[in-house]
Amino acid sequence: MCKVLALSTFYSDKGQGLYDYMYLRDHKDGYYNICLDEMNREANERNSFDIVYAFANEIENLVRNTKHNIRIICIGNTLQEASDLLCAVNFLPDHFGRFTLVKHKKELIQMIKELKKARTDKELRQIENKYAHYDKNGKLIKDWFGKRAVIEYMEPTDSYRAMRNGSAAEILAGNSSTFTNEVEIDSSLIARHKRFIKPTAIIKFHKEKESWFTIWDGNIIAPYNGQKATSITMRPYIDDKFFPDLQKQIITLFDTRSYLFRDLSTFKRFQKELQILKPRK
Repeated sequence: MCKVLALSTFYSDKGQGLYDYMYLRDHKDGYYNICLDEMNREANERNSFDIVYAFANEIENLVRNTKHNIRIICIGNTLQEASDLLCAVNFLPDHFGRFTLVKHKKELIQMIKELKKARTDKELRQIENKYAHYDKNGKLIKDWFGKRAVIEYMEPTDSYRAMRNGSAAEILAGNSSTFTNEVEIDSSLIARHKRFIKPTAIIKFHKEKESWFTIWDGNIIAPYNGQKATSITMRPYIDDKFFPDLQKQIITLFDTRSYLFRDLSTFKRFQKELQILKPRK
């Protein structure tokens, strides 16, 4: 029925023949079903590998370049630390509910704004044609605004609470988010409705640009998006100048809550990068 693999040793699965290229060829309605259990790192768990990197490479081992007929389900209790995978899709829910992340979000929002202003059927058709997309063969792409991910932040039910009530774990650590599935979120450092005017520095944690952040106007941190400014490297050997004093200054400013952040996901990602720096003397 299934194969159980350890995510932390994904590299040992390379070349193991896990990918079945004939499966979807012979089963047009078949699906690859991949489930990642315990997707969140425990608060005190040793940070010995990158969950997102390991999971992405394990998916490569399993399905390679397959883009259709794949179900990927990630399950885990909500913990005090940010979920690595949720940070990767740049969305952290701050209240219970079901959230759908769609493709081409900015374009979809603009289309919805224009549809709301339309007054006639002709105007509606013009807007629909404007945002219609076609493949190389001229065929309409129906799932252009399809689902990218569905995130369900589930509230504990009364029956679950009754089942947990009186258990040994509940007595010892009943308020832990591991059992309540609820996390108190501090949003006091989120720069809501602020305009970013001038980039003042680029903070680099690794060589990859995905780990870079831009400081705007001296104290607002946002993900790097091609801005030009003075670079500050947070560790040596990443092909840029490294000054330990600048690294310590960034850490001190963060510790004293001197920075604001574009959104909660940016704050959690930046915090995680600081946490995995080598111990500072």
